Amino acid sequence: MPFHSPFRAISSWSGECVRGEGSPLSRGGRTTGGSVTTGSDRGGSPLLKNTRRCRATRLFCTHKFGNDWGVDMADQLTQAAEGGDAILVARLLGAGAVVDAPNRAWRTALDLAVQKGHADVVRLLLTAGADPAQCAGEYGELTPLCQAAMHGHAAVADILLDAGVHTQAQGRMGYLPLVLAATAGYPPRGHPETVAVLLDHGADINGVMKDKTPLEWAVQFGQVQMVHQLLDRGAKPTAMALTRAHEYAKRSLDSRHKYEPIIEALRAADARTGWTTGHQSSVANGQNSMSADSDAVH
Repeated sequence: MPFHSPFRAISSWSGECVRGEGSPLSRGGRTTGGSVTTGSDRGGSPLLKNTRRCRATRLFCTHKFGNDWGVDMADQLTQAAEGGDAILVARLLGAGAVVDAPNRAWRTALDLAVQKGHADVVRLLLTAGADPAQCAGEYGELTPLCQAAMHGHAAVADILLDAGVHTQAQGRMGYLPLVLAATAGYPPRGHPETVAVLLDHGADINGVMKDKTPLEWAVQFGQVQMVHQLLDRGAKPTAMALTRAHEYAKRSLDSRHKYEPIIEALRAADARTGWTTGHQSSVANGQNSMSADSDAVH
């Protein structure tokens, strides 16, 4: 089976990722629980708004402090935040550094602190007024919470959520943080602690991103531990999840050994909840009712 990771290539040092087709981070598909805004939505896209905000902030720094000093302050602040130096971050903010001023690469202090998992710096920046819902990432299509989810920074995610960030679809591509946390890594293993934090803060365990729930994504990648975690937290063992697991199990002997425990877990969950059977019966009853109404009309 060709392997399509949510993060086709990822550097543990830089956090830069390249999307792979068929992955949660590839373009296209539908997302529920929030709207997807693409680059074609000119004028109102979050990325364009963030770029305008960055430019406005930089112009403000230039006007207030002079070009070199304002830019240098932004670079110093982002470097300190990326390095996890909370003392220096506090000192720079006290000296007048603008909290969300971007550096020369258009990255903010909060963006880089979240990426590196520096919880104390993240808390400090939020207290100083950093926007917790700003665009983030090298390409500006993530949010701080998406960054924390995909890198498995549970403590940072907890701080962002306590600051009021929602768990629904967000960012320029409408990513669900729960899906990113559940399927991160290469090969995908997910971040169980971060998944737990998101669910504890009310993330929809059955939310859909690109036509798949978090459980269905975990099934696709053969993540036995994550499948168990999501089922234990109340994920619906959908017919699609079971069908996909059977399909993948037939591809090779290794796939069979990999997916058999997932199939057993899905069946056991369905036996406890009766969700799949009940859902299919409901659909069938609805179809029979529609057929009867049609016969009555004719």
